[in-house]
Amino acid sequence: MVLLALLSVSMAYTQMLPDFDGYLKFAANFKDVSYYYPMAPDPNAPAGSPYSSARKIRDAGILTSICDTYKDACQWHNGEGAATGILAHNSTVNTYIKESIGTIINGSTPDSKYFRFGSTSRNIFLNSYVGWALPVNLIKSQCDNDPTCDAFVMHVDNSYGTLCKFEGSTGCQPHLKLA
Repeated sequence: MVLLALLSVSMAYTQMLPDFDGYLKFAANFKDVSYYYPMAPDPNAPAGSPYSSARKIRDAGILTSICDTYKDACQWHNGEGAATGILAHNSTVNTYIKESIGTIINGSTPDSKYFRFGSTSRNIFLNSYVGWALPVNLIKSQCDNDPTCDAFVMHVDNSYGTLCKFEGSTGCQPHLKLA
């Protein structure tokens, strides 16, 4: 009997949540991100010695090329906001982002694609503002009907979901690597 209970709990966590038209699905929580600021050469560096630069690369095209070159360490960048980074894989939740808040664009290589946020006042960090112990189809419906909802995060056992908004940040336009 105990084995059966453990098996059913284990099976719940392997349940596949559906994909939805109009949403991009990620096995990540956008609260758990690691980031790095790539630096450009400094024209005022001291001559004749190694130096460290504090000049951030703020060109979205260059940041896209960096992410396409270092695929293992770069899953997103913030455009003019200069940061690049990775999302922490999270097997307990799926994040669904509304496709209507951005556009799918080509990267710097023929096989790369990005989801570019439509606003330059969003950051990669996702803030939840309300949640319920409801199944995924009802959480999606709540997000669909809430104009402030950018995304929702759903537990993979289909027990709880939260509506979310990407954090505001002037000058940032996140690019999420899709391929």
